[in-house]
Amino acid sequence: IVACDSKRGIGLGGQIPWAIPHEKRQMARTTTETKSSDKINALVMGRITYESIPERRRPLRGRLNIVVSGSTGPIDGAVIVPSLREGLEYAELDSDVESIYIFGGQAIYKAAIAEGYVDEILMSTIDGDFGCDTFFPVLPEYYKITSTVQTTMDGFKITHQRYSREGDIGGERLHA
Repeated sequence: IVACDSKRGIGLGGQIPWAIPHEKRQMARTTTETKSSDKINALVMGRITYESIPERRRPLRGRLNIVVSGSTGPIDGAVIVPSLREGLEYAELDSDVESIYIFGGQAIYKAAIAEGYVDEILMSTIDGDFGCDTFFPVLPEYYKITSTVQTTMDGFKITHQRYSREGDIGGERLHA
């Protein structure tokens, strides 16, 4: 799941450079809702992404927060893992987890897509160039758009697209 600007920008100076409350609520709803009331979803993210979340909102409630970090320092309310693969495996092995969402940032998105871990992408594109310094990777050709919805939220034009991976690309596939 990702929100980006028209140039695929996702962040500026370690922060999201736009404030769109309705988009944040939609992302929270999407990553929190489960089909089974006794399950939760997992968010796998890098440490910078985790630390960019306002402290009062960390960890993100109702979801298993998994932070990929080379640092072993503890993070209250989150599981720390040394690699993306270990984070995905941790979530896969947790019987309480229904779905796994890759939650950023740039290096985590790039690795998840390059390693073939992502089956589906939920992308919100905010119209405009926000001068970002971190970016969502260009998608390989085997990702195809399966739905597009355009809307306006809080004065911003936003395009919501769902991409699905077509065919076998030869990598190990974990649910994401």
